[in-house]
Amino acid sequence: MSEFSVIGRRLPKVNAWAHLTGQARYADDLFLPRMLYGRLLRATRPHARIRRLDVTRALAHPGVVAIVTGADMPEKMGIMPSTQDETALAVDKVRYVGEPVAAIAATDEDAAFDALSLIDVDYEDLEPIFTIEEALEREDVKIHDTSKRANVFKEVHLSFGDLDGGFARADHVRDDWFFFEGNTHAPIESHSAVASFGGDDKLTLWTATQVPHYLHRELEKVLGLSRSRIRVIATPNGGAFGGKSDPFGHEFAAALLPSLLPPTNVRLDPLVRATLRLQHIDVRLPHEVPVS
Repeated sequence: MSEFSVIGRRLPKVNAWAHLTGQARYADDLFLPRMLYGRLLRATRPHARIRRLDVTRALAHPGVVAIVTGADMPEKMGIMPSTQDETALAVDKVRYVGEPVAAIAATDEDAAFDALSLIDVDYEDLEPIFTIEEALEREDVKIHDTSKRANVFKEVHLSFGDLDGGFARADHVRDDWFFFEGNTHAPIESHSAVASFGGDDKLTLWTATQVPHYLHRELEKVLGLSRSRIRVIATPNGGAFGGKSDPFGHEFAAALLPSLLPPTNVRLDPLVRATLRLQHIDVRLPHEVPVS
C-alpha cells in the first residue's frame, strides 16, 4: 500500500455517481421559465462575401421573437491576444462551410428551425483555398485580409541545441513529408448553452464549456458588458477532449438575444458540426546508427 494519500492509490472519481445515476444536469437539461429556443444559420459557401443579409421574412414568421447577425457583434475576439481574428457571427464575409451567419430566437424549436430558410443571404463567391500548400503560396487569395504573408497568420521558428552538429554527426539524414490523416473531437454531448438576462441587467450563461474564464473575458469584449455583470457557469461536460475550450458563436448569440428582449431566457443548441483538420509536417531527421 502506498504511503501517500493520492499517489499510488485508487481513488473514486468525484463526479462519478452524479453521472452514473443521471443526476448530472447538462446544459441541454436546463429549462427556465419563459424560455425561448435558438438556432444558427450557417454558411453554405467555403469562401464568399456577404452582399446582402435580409431577415425581414424570418422575423415575420410565427413564433420568431428576435434575430441577431454579425453586424450586432462585430468585435474581433480570440482566446489569445495574438489570435484576435474571429467574430461571433460572420461579418461581411464567410470563410468556411458551416460558419455561423445569424441566430434566431423563437417560442419553440420548430419555429426557429423553419425560420432559418426564410433568411435571405446573397453571397458573392470568392476563390476558396482547400490545401495547406495552396494557403502558403497564394498571395492573391486571402482568407483573412490581415495575413502578413500569403495566408500565414503567425510564423514561429524554434530550434533547440546544436542542430547543425547533430546533422553533421548523423549516419543518415532523412528529409521527408509526413501526412497526418486528421481527427476531430467527437463527444457524446454536443454543444449547448442557456442564457438569462434578468431585470437586474446581469447576464448568466450556462454552457458546455471546458474553460469558462476564456468565455467570460471574451463576452465582456464582444457584448460590451463589464465582467461584474456577466456570470458564466460551466455545466458538466458529456465529453469534450479539448473541443469545448474555445468560445463559440452560439454562446455569444445565446447571450445577446435575451438582452434585446424583456427579461427572458434563451437556449441555443447548434447543429452538430465536425471539423476535420489535416496536417502536413515537413521533417528532417538525423539518425545515428549504433555500432556494436
